[in-house]
Amino acid sequence: TDPDFDARESAFYYARVGLAVAFIRTNQPDSARRTVPRKIVRPGTAESAYAAWVLVQLGDTAGAREELRALEDARRFGYVSADGLAAIHALLGNKTRAFEWLDRAERDTAFTLPFLPTMVSFDSLRNTAPFNALMKRVGVVVPPN
Repeated sequence: TDPDFDARESAFYYARVGLAVAFIRTNQPDSARRTVPRKIVRPGTAESAYAAWVLVQLGDTAGAREELRALEDARRFGYVSADGLAAIHALLGNKTRAFEWLDRAERDTAFTLPFLPTMVSFDSLRNTAPFNALMKRVGVVVPPN
């Protein structure tokens, strides 16, 4: 590792998000708040939703909704994964929209679908009939709690 590299100062989206997630998981919300990228749209897979997850954990649902709007706007002009949008909807408690986007992700054969049972963004959907049906269609065995 580069001793001069500081993810908090980095423009590299995933470094900042990863560090913010680590700060949340180690009960350091102030550090997470300073680290989470703001107004940085990085279309991609469900990993794009981790910034929104951090914002929701910090109680900033308005920020998470802003991230969702930015990603939905970006989708009109280029690729933004359906599973990323599903994750943010799930985080914000909109299960119906989350499953609509997950259905689209399945049609798109999103490579992240097998990982959904372990992604924190989808915690609120786990153990529901639609989620279990999706995992069965994808061929993922979800272990019991």
